[in-house]
Amino acid sequence: MLTGIAESRDAGERPPAPNPWRKHRSWLSPDFWDRDAGLLITRVQTFVLRSEGVTILVVTGVGNHEPRPLLPLFARRSTDFLDRPAAAGVAPRDVDVVVDTHLHADHVGWNTRLVDGQWVPTTGGSTTHSPSGGRGSPARS
Repeated sequence: MLTGIAESRDAGERPPAPNPWRKHRSWLSPDFWDRDAGLLITRVQTFVLRSEGVTILVVTGVGNHEPRPLLPLFARRSTDFLDRPAAAGVAPRDVDVVVDTHLHADHVGWNTRLVDGQWVPTTGGSTTHSPSGGRGSPARS
């Protein structure tokens, strides 16, 4: 079974000029384009896959507390995201495998979490599979 769990839906990025999305506004709006503000809408989510007794998280999202000076939209967040997987019947301790599709900041943020000033693994004893040698932010170890 596959379940999507949304972390955020934000309007906040201006498309590059010239705007290649303008001609697609009819189907982009309202889910991916804020017509009034002229902004793209970003959705960040995690996917939970359950198969044969194994629970897998695919892409862990943005995470909380990271400074992210080059990504102000995702900087120093403080969300209740870790409460949301419970609605899908998954607690961090239930996760067996984490799959990072790539190492951009909006895909690996919940691999760790800040607890008492220390970055610790969010899912405890799970195995994490990440690509190596790719472009993007390195995952925190």
